[in-house]
Amino acid sequence: MLSTLIGSYKPHAKVVSNRLVLSLPDAQEPVLWSVELEQEKSVVLKLDTSKDGVFSLVRDNGKATPTIIASYDKKGPAMTALMKATKALNKARSGQGQRGWLTTTLAILGVVFIISSIGISAYIYNGFSKRHDGQAPQSTASVPQQQETVPQLKEPFNPNTTGVPLSADDFFNSKLR
Repeated sequence: MLSTLIGSYKPHAKVVSNRLVLSLPDAQEPVLWSVELEQEKSVVLKLDTSKDGVFSLVRDNGKATPTIIASYDKKGPAMTALMKATKALNKARSGQGQRGWLTTTLAILGVVFIISSIGISAYIYNGFSKRHDGQAPQSTASVPQQQETVPQLKEPFNPNTTGVPLSADDFFNSKLR
């Protein structure tokens, strides 16, 4: 009940805008600590125990002396702070992995859609052109076919005459003679 009145002193960790933010109000000296994840190759947090029994949450950056983030009198709260930071980093990393998976899936679906569209278009075009290439469709029933007759001109084509209806075939055939 007291914690609901005065607030919680539990550690919190969150990754916000590619920045790890640790709130450690239960440390010997309460601290709010953050690190930019894009600029760092790796973030290594660990617990160090001093000779006098103080447990320190430290950032090991490969240098001779690690950076102390917070110190605790007991191992349990220090371990809790470390686990909160670990969960926040894992959650941020898995969220980025899910976005990458989603992007890859959408890209694959896009490629499949494009290939399918091209295939369907080619099938429709080829089927359409085969049916309408000037040949009569073949059927199993024998139907007598009528020959198409082209009207013949009674007199040769005279280009100076106007108002005479003339088919395009007759016009072009007269030009070729």
